[in-house]
Amino acid sequence: MDNSITEEEEEVDIDVSVALRELTRKLEREPNESSAGFKIRKVPEHLRTENVKAYEPQIIAIGPLNHSLPWEKTHLAEMQKHKVISLKKLLRRRGSSQRYLVAMGNLEEKARCSYAEPIDMYRHEFVEMLVLDACFIVELFRKFKPDPMDNDNDVFRESWVRKKLGRDLLLADNQLLFYIYSFFFSNYTLKDTTPQFQMHR
Repeated sequence: MDNSITEEEEEVDIDVSVALRELTRKLEREPNESSAGFKIRKVPEHLRTENVKAYEPQIIAIGPLNHSLPWEKTHLAEMQKHKVISLKKLLRRRGSSQRYLVAMGNLEEKARCSYAEPIDMYRHEFVEMLVLDACFIVELFRKFKPDPMDNDNDVFRESWVRKKLGRDLLLADNQLLFYIYSFFFSNYTLKDTTPQFQMHR
């Protein structure tokens, strides 16, 4: 029996090997399916094109689906500063940021799997985004009681800011996961747990 391999067969084997290697890489990059059936998805393009402004945040970008927007649209950049300010306030009460970064790092794969689309962000970018965005939202709803000596809060006294925040936080693809918020809520020291911030005013 002739077991020799022809040049044509050898070329096919090489092509198959290359295809197998590339497919393996794609499978490794693709996160495991989330055990939960629900995933956060982008608004379908055919709906978005009907009215682009209806599906884009006006004042704040939250979550990985809109993470790049503040660098593309200058009107969203201002709130990025307030995210950092919110984290500073948390750290004044609760110490080092390391515990939050470590916790979000442990939730990274689960969080990525909770979005329908692959998240094109480096690990450190994704983890930092989870910390800053979740901290901002939790700080916002934890207690809204402006300090006259705290100029950082001036922007939130404006009714138009509160209305736009309320509108943006309801957008379908401007979202984080509930269990991310839950972690931050459970790790806050709440001396006064009565929420005083009302979006509709």
